[in-house]
Amino acid sequence: MLLKYVPGRTYTRTEADLVDALICVNGTVDATKGSVYTTANGANIYSTDTGVVILQKGDQTITRQLVQGTGYTEIPI
Repeated sequence: MLLKYVPGRTYTRTEADLVDALICVNGTVDATKGSVYTTANGANIYSTDTGVVILQKGDQTITRQLVQGTGYTEIPI
């Protein structure tokens, strides 16, 4: 599945808004043609059945997020 656009909302985020992702895989996710990155704390990738996740670890250590009006913020990954 490819998400080209995900509608959202505009507001001022706080540190409390930055929580780890929960990803439930009940099937197969094959990410070997690219890399999978999470924030420094990681994401909780789990299965309630017989899910399989095939990963290729990336070599980057930070990502950058554009903050309107202030420039870029670095986020450890």
